[in-house]
Amino acid sequence: MPETESHQQQLTDLKHACRALLAAHTEVYVGGNHFLYYDRGDPAHNVAPDVYAAFGVAPGEREFYNAFEEGVFPQLVVEVISKRSRKDDLGKNVARYEAQGVEEYYMCDPRPKMRGRRLHAWRGTCWCRCW
Repeated sequence: MPETESHQQQLTDLKHACRALLAAHTEVYVGGNHFLYYDRGDPAHNVAPDVYAAFGVAPGEREFYNAFEEGVFPQLVVEVISKRSRKDDLGKNVARYEAQGVEEYYMCDPRPKMRGRRLHAWRGTCWCRCW
């Protein structure tokens, strides 16, 4: 699905910021905005988080991420909420990521005056709706 230029820029900035923050870790892959497969038996079971980090995985370039081949589903997922993605980001993706063992899930809303809060955070089974 096409994205706005501002959404693309936010994803790029966020991915570079995560890579910079995690640069000291030798075994972490930071990716995003490409297919992430999590079911070896059904490639239709996939997501495309805006930004994610998988710890215990070698860094490097990937065209997509196979959690079942890497041996770990990303532990950190960040979505930049858009009008199109808001319902899924705040709804079914929470359950999907929880089922895959995501430890921290953040949803940033670049337009809080239009949609409410600026940041939504989920950790374990706890919601923290911020700002």
